[in-house]
Amino acid sequence: MDPTASLLRFGETQGYEVGDSLHVISLGQGQGPVAEAAIAAGRIAGHWVCLQNCHLCKSWMPELEELVAALPAEAASTHPGFRLWLTSAPVPVVPVSVLQSGIKVTVEPPRGVRASMTQALAALPPDALDAAEGQTAAASRDYRALLFACTLFHAVVQERRRFGALGWNVRYDYVPGDLSCAMSGLRSCLKASAGVVPWDALTHVTGEINYGGRVTDDNDRHCLMSVLGMFLTPAALEPGHCFTPCGTYQVRGQGLRSRVWAEG
Repeated sequence: MDPTASLLRFGETQGYEVGDSLHVISLGQGQGPVAEAAIAAGRIAGHWVCLQNCHLCKSWMPELEELVAALPAEAASTHPGFRLWLTSAPVPVVPVSVLQSGIKVTVEPPRGVRASMTQALAALPPDALDAAEGQTAAASRDYRALLFACTLFHAVVQERRRFGALGWNVRYDYVPGDLSCAMSGLRSCLKASAGVVPWDALTHVTGEINYGGRVTDDNDRHCLMSVLGMFLTPAALEPGHCFTPCGTYQVRGQGLRSRVWAEG
């Protein structure tokens, strides 16, 4: 899983804003000099510099190794607030000396529907549940119910991977960014329709475009839309509606806010 979103949220809590004091650079062809300049400037100003996807810039890794090795010698002129963050897939192209010089954090997808739901809901910003700006109390309640339904749907499509070919014919690596896009689409659809849920548009955007954009197998696409139909349904707006026969995951009216943030 890409840890950048978690880093950005952490930076905000520490007073580092993206584009101001937190600079995110995606490594690739020609980005080496840009990264070097950002590190040099951030070291003096006390900014945070995040270099994404180090595994895609194998040819520049020797230069990165030299930059990291020189940091201790430049400690006297380095601002104490400076931090260098590196993200990479688990591949052997990152120099060993760089790994040994820093703190390593591994981010893995949660295992289980409950863990996935807890992680997704706890990561929501405080104003996420009030995204239906200017809407009535009923529209806001509908928004929170559909937000819960989208989160549960995301957890289910992730968990289906554990069952191999019984889950999906092709393994699809859905990430938190897919859920974020689904939430953005939900907000946009409700805002454009003045609080009336446009079920056809919402289902098409979420299933065919957002999640379905990864699907390459026709049977998987049919399965995906069938599963989505269990969650994006008018019944989901009814207080007490259960998404599962066991009754563990259900809509509880206005109770989503207190439950989410209590767990968070």
